[in-house]
Amino acid sequence: MKRPALSPVGSIDLVDLQAVSDSLGRDFIPHPFVVLRQSRFGSYQQYQDYVAAIPERIARGDLRSISRWVASYQEADLRVECVVSIVGSQRGRIMAHRRDQLGFIAAQNYENDCVDIFEVSPYELGAVIAGSLALTQPGTHPKVVIPGLVRQPFPAGGGSDSDSSVVQRDSRTGRVSVPRNKVTRYTRIQSRWRPARDWGFDRRKTTVATVAVSNDGDYIYSPGFDYLTPTTMQNLGSRIDAAIAEDVADLRESRR
Repeated sequence: MKRPALSPVGSIDLVDLQAVSDSLGRDFIPHPFVVLRQSRFGSYQQYQDYVAAIPERIARGDLRSISRWVASYQEADLRVECVVSIVGSQRGRIMAHRRDQLGFIAAQNYENDCVDIFEVSPYELGAVIAGSLALTQPGTHPKVVIPGLVRQPFPAGGGSDSDSSVVQRDSRTGRVSVPRNKVTRYTRIQSRWRPARDWGFDRRKTTVATVAVSNDGDYIYSPGFDYLTPTTMQNLGSRIDAAIAEDVADLRESRR
């Protein structure tokens, strides 16, 4: 699968992103980004003065390069939000959105405490997200379950003792039970078209989820989270596109 082209737009400091959100009257910064460092402001008034300068900085100052990103996000047709939980590392945080003929992807940069922004095709968000993840190779088992990793119940006979540290095969179902401690990466992805009421994922929405299993490969959850099957970048991109298509259909229906 060919990776879609990315055109660098610029970067925004997370403190500035918080200030932009506040200047627009929003209650939180775009999910899934998060401010981790302590505030550098000595008082609330000092921060308010900082926020008041944001519109001018976007219009004619140092934030002008990301003005289209900010404006298009405000009126986005839909957003694709992604969090990658990695054992022993900071979580990967990625957000893509599209507005009419504009598309963008942004990723949190922990080293520089900022968000890096790229322009992309608005019709390739699934492929862009999939291509930004560090997939290795498809898993080696046709179908697996991982007891205790997610909240959804597992089908009868499909699971095993969650304390087990050994990969086991159920002869009745053909499913291989993988212990949770073999998972090195867990990724959640959602497409959303309605304005967010809270910061975080929406448990009512379709979620695409993948895992990487140590000394094995990458798997993707079935839509019902009953089991996982081997996945590739192309397969993951298609699943994300399907979630986006659901939102596009709902969005069109809402505009009738």
